[in-house]
Amino acid sequence: MKLLDFFRDHNDEIVALLEELVIHESPTGDKAAVDALGDFVVEQLQASGAQVEIFPREDVGDILYASWNGDLPGKPILLLAHLDTVWPVGTLQDMPLWQNGVRLYGPGILDMKAGIALILKVMDLLHLHGGLPRRPIWALFTTDEETGSTYSRDLIEKVAEIDEHLMEKYVEGQKITPEEIRAGVRKGTVTNKLVPVLCGSAFKNKGVQPLMDAVVDYLPSPLDIPPIEAIKMPDGETVTREASDNEPFCALVFKITSDPYVGRLTYFRVYSGKVARGSTVFNVTRGKRQRLNRILRMHANRREEVDEVYAADIVAVVGLDDAVTGDTLAAEHSKVLLESIHFPEPVISVAIEPKTKADQEKMALALERLSNEDPTFKTHTDADTGQTIISGMGELHLEIILDRLYREFKVEANHGKPQVAYKETITRTAQGEGRYVKQTGGRGQYGHCIIVMEPMPTGTGIIFESKITGGEIPKEFIQPARQGIEEALESGVLAGFPVLDVKVQLVGGSFHEVDSSELSFKIAGSMAARHAVDNGNPTLKEPIMAVEVVVPEEFVGDVISDLNGRRGVITHLEVAPGGSQVIQANVPLAEMFGYATVLRSVTQGRASYTMEPSHYEIVPDQTVEQLVLKMTGRPLARR
Repeated sequence: MKLLDFFRDHNDEIVALLEELVIHESPTGDKAAVDALGDFVVEQLQASGAQVEIFPREDVGDILYASWNGDLPGKPILLLAHLDTVWPVGTLQDMPLWQNGVRLYGPGILDMKAGIALILKVMDLLHLHGGLPRRPIWALFTTDEETGSTYSRDLIEKVAEIDEHLMEKYVEGQKITPEEIRAGVRKGTVTNKLVPVLCGSAFKNKGVQPLMDAVVDYLPSPLDIPPIEAIKMPDGETVTREASDNEPFCALVFKITSDPYVGRLTYFRVYSGKVARGSTVFNVTRGKRQRLNRILRMHANRREEVDEVYAADIVAVVGLDDAVTGDTLAAEHSKVLLESIHFPEPVISVAIEPKTKADQEKMALALERLSNEDPTFKTHTDADTGQTIISGMGELHLEIILDRLYREFKVEANHGKPQVAYKETITRTAQGEGRYVKQTGGRGQYGHCIIVMEPMPTGTGIIFESKITGGEIPKEFIQPARQGIEEALESGVLAGFPVLDVKVQLVGGSFHEVDSSELSFKIAGSMAARHAVDNGNPTLKEPIMAVEVVVPEEFVGDVISDLNGRRGVITHLEVAPGGSQVIQANVPLAEMFGYATVLRSVTQGRASYTMEPSHYEIVPDQTVEQLVLKMTGRPLARR
């Protein structure tokens, strides 16, 4: 408490020195005033029995430390920093800093500043008083008038370009208030002409409050955006919904979570209308009615039950078990379908197995909950090995899933190395025939299908068409044949990967009036599909990642050479602010494992990269042969 006593005892003297540093609307505090404050604090700390020492830091400035127990460096008291940060107008104006009976002082600042910054910081002071968040006590920024005016003028010019009224005031030399500048920044943000940038860190709550203020001040409200478009069901007509309580109710489910206290929580955002607790709404995506038993407004560390929600509200509902991310909820008398959320297919897989029998039962439940929460996370059981396979969007994604299994669900599991989620396809049109005949003494089984399969562009998936005419196959057997074909294509003939981007036409077949059944045609369809894939010169497709690397100019050649060695294709090269280069490339995911380590080594830790799934491409023949041999243990037999 000696630190607290020190600032309480010398509050008036320090306040007087602080006032010498800042002159409202024209901050011209000089180095002499800064030194005077520093000298005073040092003298008074030493007089109170503290040991004082100053540690110079080239990156931030001089830091003054004080300790009353002889253990230096102790706590940082004063920071004289040289900052190039641009601070928004009015950032510290009338900052209410003294709390719990202790008067803090925050001088007003009405101009943009960059240059010398003086931060008088008392660590843990507020934390000692009732566990309040740790934060700086004093903060004020001084600069030469010319530099401050330059940044202020630049900001006002940019804002004036967006608002005619501000432009007139600026041209006429009239004073533009901070409120008008904030309004101009908001107008530019809403119209996508300006992008506010704020700095901060969640660690120790740095910059969080200015960020929240900026959300309120600058981001659009629901009334600022155009009405949402929806598809009227069952007509298919496009309609709009205003963000109004008087419109029919419609909402979009955007998140599913599992809460340890209340169970499954379904989050949705209301786009129009209102709905009360206990009401029944219609899940247009699933085609079923659902009841909203408990509606919760979620806060950071608590939840609040509400009786009714209105347009633009974001809430969670307990017990909406059948809804999944992307579903549309609407009033039953006005069914509309909102645009759903598109989720990319997983590109990487890992085999996992529980360590104990008890873990096995818990793991199945945990994986089900996790897949409900995260649409980009998939899980299935390998039919050949019996292993549980989890798939996601990248190494980090799966690492987080495995960590949550242990941390939240107490499931201990072993896992293998990440595997790329390859796909199989065909490269030429082929015909396949499947004939299933079985006689067991009584009623037999008979199914016969002939199909034509042709390759399709990337992203097509599986297209099925029936070309049956003249009753070659009865209508009731066409759907079972389709099911058999689609199930067979879940596991290809090369290495067991799913077959995609093909068009299947059922062109012929035959049936037996007594022995034919749905099961027999399902099996026949499956046999025909595998036959067609085998005849279609099958190959593998691999996920391609869109990679963006930001790198200093002197390392561009090394990075491009490394990407080329990973079978990458450079798609774009541009200069970024600050003289760095931005390299955009498409690179196979299989070649990107461990890239972060290599990139740090090549660029001395000065480059960064991001990547996201882009598309699938056919794997080169030589690589296909290596992959098939590695995964099946047998060489690829080409026809």
